[in-house]
Amino acid sequence: MALNYNKRLQNIQNRKFDSFLNERLTSRNFSTSALSGKVKYLLEAMMPIGPKSNARTIQASQNVKNHLESSLDLHFERDYERQGSVETDTNIRVSDVDLLALIRRYHFIHPGMPNDSPYTESDPNQDIAEFRRQAVKILKAQYDDVTEKDKCVTIQNKHLGRYVDVVFAFWHNTPEYEGTNDIYYRGIKIGSRHAKVDYPFAHIRSVNKKGGDTADGSRRAIRLLKTLVEDCETAKIENLSSFHLTTIVHQMENYQLLYTPGTIADLEIAKAVSTMLHKIINNEEFRNSLRSPNGCERPLSGQNLVRELNIIKNDLDELIADVEVEIMTNFMTKSRILTY
Repeated sequence: MALNYNKRLQNIQNRKFDSFLNERLTSRNFSTSALSGKVKYLLEAMMPIGPKSNARTIQASQNVKNHLESSLDLHFERDYERQGSVETDTNIRVSDVDLLALIRRYHFIHPGMPNDSPYTESDPNQDIAEFRRQAVKILKAQYDDVTEKDKCVTIQNKHLGRYVDVVFAFWHNTPEYEGTNDIYYRGIKIGSRHAKVDYPFAHIRSVNKKGGDTADGSRRAIRLLKTLVEDCETAKIENLSSFHLTTIVHQMENYQLLYTPGTIADLEIAKAVSTMLHKIINNEEFRNSLRSPNGCERPLSGQNLVRELNIIKNDLDELIADVEVEIMTNFMTKSRILTY
């Protein structure tokens, strides 16, 4: 089925409308460019939301932190950190953000590490439950829209037009963190002392480093894949997550993703992503070997993702073919791309 570029471009405009700024965050040439819809879709799918909008999202999380810290009455102090696509500049919409709310007073340690001073003054699970209970009460007094979910509490900041997911967690220290005091090596446990350990700060730094090493090319590839998933018309993509898509791009070679403004690099990056998808789909051993950006997981291993990967690859290949035909048949297209 042919891709509906008019509908897809409208989807992009809707996702990139910032109600607080009252503006669409598409390219300034979006409405005036003579480029066809297919070419414009490729370019817009890969472009960032931009720092002005993301700054408002970060401000919304800071406001939540300030509300909590002004009213919490707990026996422990708190730390606050952010996670999510805003932190890596890979969001494709005016986005929400995860605000990690962490107990500072104590932490858990990695298996095998000596515990010379075990914490016994309170029950961690009772602490985090009370932390959440007080936070919900405070947030309901500040915001009209507060939703309690299993792993977080979501508020809507109607003034800024943003959602913030407040995620309650414990710190988890590793030997590397103890030796360096570098948050890259520090993990978290969400909601319970028995939860699995996650390493969001290693993920964020690794994704951002690759983004820098490829002059934003890897981020552009992630945004492209996210956009294709979001706009898929032939089937609802339910299993492929942003984490999977980020892992796929992260395992590509930097030279395949290098972005140079004023060229047709976006098309070349799209082709390289298609080649990577082909290998992942057709080589199970390779697919199962791919590690997440923080190096701790193999998110494509043992998961039934091939069907959805094929759907996204088919859409990507059709987009690539349509853009290539446009470039070959319209000599003005290439020059318009270079100035878009």
